Amino acid sequence: MVQERNVHERAGCLERLRSVVLLENFLYDQQHLQQKIQERARKEFPSSTPAESDQLEHLLEKCLKFAPREVKRFKNSESFVKVLTNVREKDVHLFYKFKLPEDPLAAENSESSLVDSYLLQLCVTLDGLMRSGVNSITVYVPFLPYLRQDKKDDGRVPISAKLVFNLLESAAAGKLKRICTFDMHAQQEQGFWDGPVDDLPAGPEFAAYYRGLFSSEEGFDVHKMGESVEVMAADAGGVKRTDKMAQMLKCRWDVFTKLRTAHSEADTRLDLTQSLQGKKVIIAEDMIDTCGSIAGEKEKGKEGPIPYLIRKGAQVYVCATHAVFSAKNGISAERRLRESGGKIVVTDSLQRRRSDYYQEHKDWLTVISLDYVLAKAFFCNQAGDSISDFLRNREEGIKAEKVDFKVTASGSKYTVEG
Repeated sequence: MVQERNVHERAGCLERLRSVVLLENFLYDQQHLQQKIQERARKEFPSSTPAESDQLEHLLEKCLKFAPREVKRFKNSESFVKVLTNVREKDVHLFYKFKLPEDPLAAENSESSLVDSYLLQLCVTLDGLMRSGVNSITVYVPFLPYLRQDKKDDGRVPISAKLVFNLLESAAAGKLKRICTFDMHAQQEQGFWDGPVDDLPAGPEFAAYYRGLFSSEEGFDVHKMGESVEVMAADAGGVKRTDKMAQMLKCRWDVFTKLRTAHSEADTRLDLTQSLQGKKVIIAEDMIDTCGSIAGEKEKGKEGPIPYLIRKGAQVYVCATHAVFSAKNGISAERRLRESGGKIVVTDSLQRRRSDYYQEHKDWLTVISLDYVLAKAFFCNQAGDSISDFLRNREEGIKAEKVDFKVTASGSKYTVEG
């Protein structure tokens, strides 16, 4: 639901949009994200006067377009970033993605880090904006690295998640207004920075997708979803996320027990007692890295939850916000997931390795775009609207008997709108 605004509120919103500069780091589908931002701006002024409509069209042409940047590397691999438009006294909204290595097998034993490189480039960009006299910087970074290192669980180890927030704050030197991300590893990490953090959930995107997918099957009764669908958490850390998903789909949930035994090593207890024959089981995750915890490690004789659930007669689906997809023991995550027999749904929070990546893996992998939610987050942050209300209404809308959501294909990705 778009809130109705009076004439003074509409004037204030239009005025705040006038100071916007949009930037991204060339890893987004710029045209698609820009389209969603402009569609959102039009949607937020449903009953505007002719004069207001003219102002809005001017803003769409002049302000709500991505500004050009120059990004290059020196011969010694140092990053150089320059914004090619005036940003003095502007409210800059920076949309920033991290990219994955082209070859995960080669990256497994590589000493170089693409994540570290892009993190430093983000800091360099923030420093350049700060020194250009911006009014404020809002960063939209769907995937924040290092968030799994959020506590000192052994002697002489860093809390790298806190360090990342320190780096961003220092680079922007007081101009960082807000950080917007998706499904942080632990919500308390929002306290690692003394500023507002929007930790947005991808759960509604997944729930809407699954509801549409299942209801399109012949003989499936969406009103009896609780009898045929179950949501599983891979470990205790995912219980809250799993509970939310189960509420939206109106079904029950359960949890596996996972014990972290060493760095990148875990054992999962597989001894569910209930019957899963013929059921659709969704494993809800925030991140899939090497995926040994859910797909198993055949090379070590370890069975994961996906093949275990299939063996019990279930149709298995996995959703994860962040598809890191690293290699382990010389086996890529893609290979493990394809061979596991599960159907995987992820978001585009990370830039894929190649332009034909999604097409190559379409037999087992589905991708949902976050651009629709990012566009709404942008408008809320600039206009001063509540993004919590948007998220709450979105969750309630998925629970409704009649769902007013559109799941549309856009190239190799899906977009959930509503």
